[in-house]
Amino acid sequence: MKPPRQWSVSLLVSLVALVEVSVREDLPSRPGALAFALAIAGALGVRRAHPLAATAFAFSLASVATVVRHHFALPEVAPWSSAAIDALRGPRGGQRPRTS
Repeated sequence: MKPPRQWSVSLLVSLVALVEVSVREDLPSRPGALAFALAIAGALGVRRAHPLAATAFAFSLASVATVVRHHFALPEVAPWSSAAIDALRGPRGGQRPRTS
């Protein structure tokens, strides 16, 4: 049985995050960075079924992480693979596909 496409993307982001966290030496908290990236990857997996909830969760997580980081003057925790949060917008910037 072939997994749905959205979970394939989520799995790909998870693998990239795992490799990135294991390779990069400059991350201050590897477990924290991996947890952050995996949370984003999980949101990618459910974005087709629950787009608003997935987007709200991912962007709230990123916002809280940024506020806490700035408030306590902590170094950046998020790995580059967390840029997959941009994929939550969907095709054409979140617009629905046209049916003609």
